[in-house]
Amino acid sequence: MAAPTAVEIRQIWGGELRPIPPEVIDSRVPVAVREFLTTVGLPTKKAQGIRCTDVPVRAGDYLVVADTRDKDLWVVDLTGGQVDLISHFADEPVRFVNSSLPLFVFSLGTWLRDVWEFLTANPTEDPEPRIEATDRFLAVLAERDPAAVAEEHHFWPDMVNGILWE
Repeated sequence: MAAPTAVEIRQIWGGELRPIPPEVIDSRVPVAVREFLTTVGLPTKKAQGIRCTDVPVRAGDYLVVADTRDKDLWVVDLTGGQVDLISHFADEPVRFVNSSLPLFVFSLGTWLRDVWEFLTANPTEDPEPRIEATDRFLAVLAERDPAAVAEEHHFWPDMVNGILWE
């Protein structure tokens, strides 16, 4: 897995990242997560309805880093480091999103730039641009975070299916 560098993540998001002050991060958050939050930070720009928090909140074995209006939560699993999605529907299972917080921020920015903003700037009834954009995105994810695309029920493959079948 080729973890994205801070420089790559900053390039994707431009000036849309906000480092989190160290004093607001729970002391039990692992060092790697804390370091990423305080040096790189979280996006300030919404990405297709996903809003990163101003202050990540610890909830049990999770650290909430993003949410939606529907109250879906993107969380860092503090025992394993991966990012998961907890649905607002109580009966939905927790879904794997990315292998780490840096990979989540990288993937979210890549999705926003290369798929969502590209497709909204170039609307067409032709499905080919959607297929090409999502294929490029999945190829980047397969290289950077193979686990994120390993299963159809994981978050990113499901997002791609949503775009392809709109």
